[in-house]
Amino acid sequence: MPTASKGIPPHVLVVDDDRFVRRMRGKLLEEAGYRVTLAANALEVFEVVPPEMDAIMLDIMMPGVSGLDALARLRQRAPDVPIIIVTAFQTSQNASAALRGETFDFIVKGMKPDLLPNSVARAVGRRRLALENRRLMAELRARLTDALAPPGTPPR
Repeated sequence: MPTASKGIPPHVLVVDDDRFVRRMRGKLLEEAGYRVTLAANALEVFEVVPPEMDAIMLDIMMPGVSGLDALARLRQRAPDVPIIIVTAFQTSQNASAALRGETFDFIVKGMKPDLLPNSVARAVGRRRLALENRRLMAELRARLTDALAPPGTPPR
């Protein structure tokens, strides 16, 4: 079940070169309460990935730029966004590369359909928790700075 932030459903990017698979995953996630953006390949991803994206579901085998190459570039553009790799090729080499790319999850295509929304829910939950922790830490730093300021210094 998605965790909305300020009443806005979590936003998930689904990337797969197979139109049917892309739409099926998008529909599955929309039915679970997510806002979904679809992309047919990695090049589209680089055009559409907004900073407020809550999770990315990425296929490994795509024409042009592979999912693993896209993973490396996405880590630079959106380092805090959880990325879930979904693949039909569950080789140890793919799994190892995905883990080195700091993916959130690695799912083999054809597994139970509920694995996808469950993985996305966990990824979104972790992202929202990390963002909240970051906000709380900034607030704590500001309070400490104010508390440790010399007398007569105006509060921030």
